[in-house]
Amino acid sequence: MAEEQIRFDDADQSGPATCAACRRAIRDEYWSAGSVVVCPQCKAQHQASDVNHNVLVGTIVGGSMGLAGGLAGAVVWYLVARLANLQIGIIAILVGWLVGKGVASGTGHRGGRWYQILAVLITYLSIGVAYASLILTLGAPEGMEDLGVFKYPAALMLGLIAPVAMVFSDVTALISLLIIFFGLSQAWRMNRRADIAWSGPHHLAPNITPPPLASPPAPPSPPPLPPRDGEAT
Repeated sequence: MAEEQIRFDDADQSGPATCAACRRAIRDEYWSAGSVVVCPQCKAQHQASDVNHNVLVGTIVGGSMGLAGGLAGAVVWYLVARLANLQIGIIAILVGWLVGKGVASGTGHRGGRWYQILAVLITYLSIGVAYASLILTLGAPEGMEDLGVFKYPAALMLGLIAPVAMVFSDVTALISLLIIFFGLSQAWRMNRRADIAWSGPHHLAPNITPPPLASPPAPPSPPPLPPRDGEAT
C-alpha cells in the first residue's frame, strides 16, 4: 500500500498548539508549512515517506484505483447515452475527477509528474472505452461483426481515435472535445505535487500566568460614637 502523506491542502488546524496531522498537542517545538503547524514527529514521518516511497507500488495501486474510477465514469457515460439517448461530453469531467481521485488516493496524495501523466492516460483510456461501448452497441461500422472477438480491440481503437476525429467535425463536436480536455486537466491538477516550504523549528512561548493581585487591606473600623445626653451608658 502506498505511503500516506500529510495532506497540507485540507489539513484542519485545530489550534495554535495542536498538530494538524496527528491532532496531538504541541508542548514545545513545532514546524510550520504556510499556515499549517505540525509536530516534529509528523514532519520527520513526511520526509521519510519521500525517501522510502516505491514508485512501482504507487503506480500499481494508484493506477488500479484510477482505472476503477475511470471505468465507473465510463459506465455512467454509456448509460446516459444508451438510456437517455444523450451524448453529454461534460461527463468527461466526472471521469477525470474519478480517475484523479483514485490515482491520488492510491499514491498517498504524493503527486508528481509521473502520476499526473498516469492519471491523464487512464482518463483518456476510460473515455475511449465509453466511446467503444457506444460503437459496439449503437453504431458499429460495416464489417466489424465479421471480425469476431477482434471487434472489441477494433472498437477500442476507434473509441480512442474518436476524440481526435472531433477536430474535423462540427462545432458541437468541438465543444465536446474542449470538455474532454477539461476532464483531462482535472485529472492532471488533482495529482500536482505540493512543494512544501518548511519553517522551523519554532518553540511555543511559555505560558506564564501572572500572580493574582493581592486584595487591598480592609479600612479600619470607625471609633464608637459617644453617648448622647440622656441616654443610658
